Amino acid sequence: MADAMTDRATGTAWWRRKLFWGVLVSVFLGAVSLFFEGVDGDVKLAVLIALLGIALTVVVELRLQSEESAEEFRSRLEGLHEAQRAFDQHIQRFTAYADAPAPCQELIADIADDWRRIDERSSVFLNWLRHDAEREFRARLHELGSGHGTVDRHSRHHFRTHPLIDFARIRSVDATLTNYWNTGSGRRYLESQRTGIEENGLEVSRVFVLSRDRIPGAREIVRRHVRAGIAVSIVVREEIEADPEVPELEDLSLVTDRSGVTGVLKPRSAGEPEIFTAEERRVAHAEEVVEFLTQYARSVDAVYRGSA
Repeated sequence: MADAMTDRATGTAWWRRKLFWGVLVSVFLGAVSLFFEGVDGDVKLAVLIALLGIALTVVVELRLQSEESAEEFRSRLEGLHEAQRAFDQHIQRFTAYADAPAPCQELIADIADDWRRIDERSSVFLNWLRHDAEREFRARLHELGSGHGTVDRHSRHHFRTHPLIDFARIRSVDATLTNYWNTGSGRRYLESQRTGIEENGLEVSRVFVLSRDRIPGAREIVRRHVRAGIAVSIVVREEIEADPEVPELEDLSLVTDRSGVTGVLKPRSAGEPEIFTAEERRVAHAEEVVEFLTQYARSVDAVYRGSA
């Protein structure tokens, strides 16, 4: 019964609608005109007033309904667009998951499981720690996805302590850390290179940029490199300083793995992480530095007169 008395389009009871009251007022005005005119009043005029009022009410009602319908349509359309965007996002996430390598899918499943377990504990402190871990993980992964990253000496994949079996070629510039080779870490890294050269065919070349007064003191370091099978050349720093095209010199290694991908490794001072990048612009810059130094490079025999 209530449904029958309610407008299905608007959900408003019929006696509350503007059309009903407009018609009622129009009829009332017609009746009032007859009342004031008396019994002999013009019935046609009263009917005309009522009809005009009804017509005006209908026009206004239709206009208002049109505006309400348009607004409702826009609202529903926006809701559909919002639902479509949400659906597209779900599809994109599902597609990304479906296309991800199997190890990535396993990682996502493990993360989701651990995430739920943290939620079940309802611990504010655990939520803080999870947020920090998530932020650090995202930043680290985005960094790697951009083609670069940092590795400290405690990492399992610290380049100088990791076996070099996965690499085919190393081209290095030693411009500032020459004394590193006299440390225990430097000697171990040199031994790792020697092993890679002898057992895996690794190619290693190194350019030492030395001032004239440091050349004698570097004799033993150079000797050890030559014995390890490394192609060593020396650039006298004073000979390149006058060149207007001399680049900013820093220690670096162009590292090429066995799949043919080349990256730049920039060692840091003790305690600081190494920086690795496969970004094309930085690799190209490192290539230019090596090429520039090659123009001034001297052989070990030419510098030490064959005594090395």
